[in-house]
Amino acid sequence: MKPALPALLAVAVASEFIAENLHESFAVQPHVEPEVKVSNPIAQAPPTSPVGSGNMEPLGILRQRILYAKMRRANLVTGDLAMADAFIATARAVMRERALQPFERQIQFDCLRGEIELIHGRSRGCRDYSNALPAVANALDIPYNAPFALIFPRLT
Repeated sequence: MKPALPALLAVAVASEFIAENLHESFAVQPHVEPEVKVSNPIAQAPPTSPVGSGNMEPLGILRQRILYAKMRRANLVTGDLAMADAFIATARAVMRERALQPFERQIQFDCLRGEIELIHGRSRGCRDYSNALPAVANALDIPYNAPFALIFPRLT
């Protein structure tokens, strides 16, 4: 039995080595891709609204840039209506810069309303510029229905 044990171990090691080499030669390695994939560029859709001044800046970035410039200027003025006027001036500037579709005007109104609500929430109710919303809607030429809380503030 002693001479058979080393022979059996040698056969087991040799067969394992042969099986491993055969497996490596036939199998595809997991870290090597069999072919190179080339992506084809897809043409982007043209913007919905035509650009008025040749500016290819996205509409959201244009609105934020104008709004923050007006807000910085309004922060220098001590009047209560300066910040509300910044929102109205932003709506007018966006309409002047681009010819907007009706749904795009509604989106711009919702974004400006969201910015007003964000300022209201950040200031814990101290700064409320929601009185500018009817004028913003008028500047964007969309219908505006005031929420119940604005019409009757004491009932809510």
